[in-house]
Amino acid sequence: MIYAENIFICLAAPLLVSLLFLRAGSRRFALHFTIGMAVCLLSAYFNSFISATSGSDSLDAVIVIAPMVEEIGKFLPLLYVMMMAEPSPRRLLDTALAMGVGFATFENACYLTLVDTSDLLNMVLRGLAVGAMHIGSTAFMGASLSYSRQAGWPKATAMMGVVSISIVYHAVYNLLVSFPGPMRWLGYVVPLLFALWLRLFPMRVPPAPEQQAA
Repeated sequence: MIYAENIFICLAAPLLVSLLFLRAGSRRFALHFTIGMAVCLLSAYFNSFISATSGSDSLDAVIVIAPMVEEIGKFLPLLYVMMMAEPSPRRLLDTALAMGVGFATFENACYLTLVDTSDLLNMVLRGLAVGAMHIGSTAFMGASLSYSRQAGWPKATAMMGVVSISIVYHAVYNLLVSFPGPMRWLGYVVPLLFALWLRLFPMRVPPAPEQQAA
């Protein structure tokens, strides 16, 4: 048994203190990083509750329940930020990236308390793959929200499609890494290739409306 709340407090406390001293851009990153960790913690609660009440086994929880809960959990704060703060497309994408990094960092921190950490190669690959997967999915959702904003506020059907794609991507990753051998290695490679693709061919976030009018 781990005390995820205690881990969250130890990680979040220095970040929250830093908000008093950081400048605007760094402050936003630290705040959204912390929100990403909080979403990860809340997602763990929902995962456990749904798994227990539905009678799902551990594999179903990992492949079916966790991707839905976690991707919806990451999407809702992004949607709230977009609708309430109306940030520029670039800033919304930065917010999505910060939340993805926070989510992946907290998930890895909790994972380290449950497994043998002596295998350095496995730890490096697992850390990179989880980071690439969560960052990639949140970046995709952030960019999609930015695109949808240019045509008006998000339509329910479009947003359901965006979240569904992220859920499928997450579920495929979880399925692959759930089995040892070549399947697990493939699961590690897929998000890393996606991250490499994003780096080589970055998503073209549309300019803000005021920039288009200029």
